[in-house]
Amino acid sequence: MRYILLCQRVGSGVCNNLRSSYVLRAKDKLQHEKCRPPPALLPALCFVSCVLDVNKVRAYGPGIEPSGPVVGAPANFTVETFSAGKGQVDVAIENPHGEVEPVDIRFNKDRNLTYSVSYTPKLEGNHKVSVKFAGREIPKSPYTVLVEGHAGDASKVTASGPGLQPEGVMINRPTYFDISTKDAGRGGPEVIILDPAGNKNTVPVKLRQISPDVWRCEYVSPITGLHSVNIFFAGKPIPNSPCGVRVAPVFDAKKVRASGRGLQPCGVRVKDEANFKIYTEGAGEGTPEVNIIGPGGVKEPVKMHKVNGTTYEVIYNPRKEGRYVVMVSFAGQEIPRSPFEVSVGPYKETLIKAYGPGLVGGVVNYPALFTVETNGETGALGFSIEGPSQAKIDCHDNGDGSADVRYYPTAPGEYAVHILCDSEDIPKSPYVAQVLPNTDYYPDKCTVLSRSDSDMGYGILAGKAVSIVGILVCRNSAKRAQCKAEQRLYL
Repeated sequence: MRYILLCQRVGSGVCNNLRSSYVLRAKDKLQHEKCRPPPALLPALCFVSCVLDVNKVRAYGPGIEPSGPVVGAPANFTVETFSAGKGQVDVAIENPHGEVEPVDIRFNKDRNLTYSVSYTPKLEGNHKVSVKFAGREIPKSPYTVLVEGHAGDASKVTASGPGLQPEGVMINRPTYFDISTKDAGRGGPEVIILDPAGNKNTVPVKLRQISPDVWRCEYVSPITGLHSVNIFFAGKPIPNSPCGVRVAPVFDAKKVRASGRGLQPCGVRVKDEANFKIYTEGAGEGTPEVNIIGPGGVKEPVKMHKVNGTTYEVIYNPRKEGRYVVMVSFAGQEIPRSPFEVSVGPYKETLIKAYGPGLVGGVVNYPALFTVETNGETGALGFSIEGPSQAKIDCHDNGDGSADVRYYPTAPGEYAVHILCDSEDIPKSPYVAQVLPNTDYYPDKCTVLSRSDSDMGYGILAGKAVSIVGILVCRNSAKRAQCKAEQRLYL
């Protein structure tokens, strides 16, 4: 767009801040005029006038390609006037007999100031397509378009690509799909995308031919929701058109992770409350979805609730033993490691009890402790630790049917603590422990002292969990803080 600065006389003076100006003459030639030096004290008014630039108008689409259009099928193209200024678009179609064909021109009211143009050839032969802006031919106009043959068979046209998938397209992100016209005969494709409100000008499309029988359609949607992608060939819809495409907010399913006992390959049993958590921090807008397929292909009921802004807890109750497939997706896309396969064992009861902080968490390079009591149940007791690092295990037999176990994680992350009896997980095993990195944690510098001797040892019932309230003393600090630690005691 060009601008010219004009001087307007005010009173008997002229603008005193312009020594010269450019004025558009009758024959569109730009001539230079001098302004007389003005009196210094007289006011002046300056204004800017916009000049149309037809060279910045462009047209594209199959309707102005040298070949491709056929008799009886709409030929479409787009005229873009962005940066060219304000002006009227005029299109004239002249057939081989010199007759003017009807043409439809629609302003799309989009930010690129585009016009959709459509005409339907009635004769074979060269057609002249003249495109004018503000009364002047745009670059490359008039176009010579060879119309050959009659409309092809739309039923033989296929379309595929990420831009046609029901899920996965994101707002303000470019996507595409390809249209194959092989063996469909003569004709050109046309694509119209309706936004969730049914408007067809919100999502502009660009069609280009990438091989003799393949056209690529590219688009970017500025709004979210369900869109309708309509594909035509030779004026008729192709099979499976329209396609429903849900445009989602920007997200990254790769940043979502899921963990918990309910996703462990083994250990879950019939009638267990198998649970796990989904963490969506940093993944953007979207919600997780969980589908679980049980033995025989039966979809299992799932309960999911939001724990906080970025964490969800999922619970399911296996009703049959066998193979379960847990599929976790975020905003329509599967997260890393999904689907998870879980082998559910038969229902079982046991007298064996396990408790201790090492079953729920730990700190890198510090021992994680827990205790196992058999309570008279016989069998070979065993332990295994699965996680991001190999963890050494120390087991001390107390000689009273119980054992104290320590393991030493060397990397942060999720560890599955398996407690086995005769090589099978006991109920509730594996336990899932979250091991934290070794930063400013100093567990060996803390001790717990009871408030008084009278607080300990009285009123405790056999087989019941008790809470011990004490004073947490950090040796490297003068601060004293109360803490409450729960420890299961079975007496």
